[in-house]
Amino acid sequence: MGSTSEKDDLPPRADLPPAGRSLLRSPWVRWVLLALVLLFILLFFNPDRFSSWNARNEWISAFLDENAPRLDPAERDSLLQALLDAEERHRVDPLLLLALIERESHFRPSVRGPRGAVGLMQVQPWVARKMAPKLGIEGFRPESLYDPAGNVRVGAAYLSFLYEEFEAIDLALSAYNKGPTRLRAQLRAGNDRMSRYAKAILARREEFAAERGLRADRAESD
Repeated sequence: MGSTSEKDDLPPRADLPPAGRSLLRSPWVRWVLLALVLLFILLFFNPDRFSSWNARNEWISAFLDENAPRLDPAERDSLLQALLDAEERHRVDPLLLLALIERESHFRPSVRGPRGAVGLMQVQPWVARKMAPKLGIEGFRPESLYDPAGNVRVGAAYLSFLYEEFEAIDLALSAYNKGPTRLRAQLRAGNDRMSRYAKAILARREEFAAERGLRADRAESD
């Protein structure tokens, strides 16, 4: 290889320019970086915040044990996870979903409504078929709506979809109940009063929160 050393064959090191190196050696810059790291830890790794979440999740688990006796333990665990996933993926409060499920089916997964709505959240098969691609569900089968966790995943996604359109949780709940077409017609006629259905569910959510002294996080608030 001639007189060229192995070191000469290596690619040049991507060093910082002199100004960048001197900046990082500055004490005040190091203090600023340290402060930013500490701020990040306080905001996103707050023990009190996680403690509140854990208390709420434990309460939901106990609530399901007591109020969903038709579900076996594995189904209740899957349902709890679906509720938590709905919060993470769609920003829908699990306590709100509990109130909606209680109102729609009283936690009976095999309920079928007079107009064909199915399962815990009384999801219409056409709604599920519409939401399936958005959820990455291939080969949707209507009978899958009898699965508690699957039903809640579809129902929560649809509620979030309605919220995006109507931009208020009470209107989203009304659309979930009566259908978005009827609600649009009602709003065009100038009637934007909160429906009794939405009032009942929102009130029940607050009752759930108050039972454990929890604040109902209004991820979908006005």
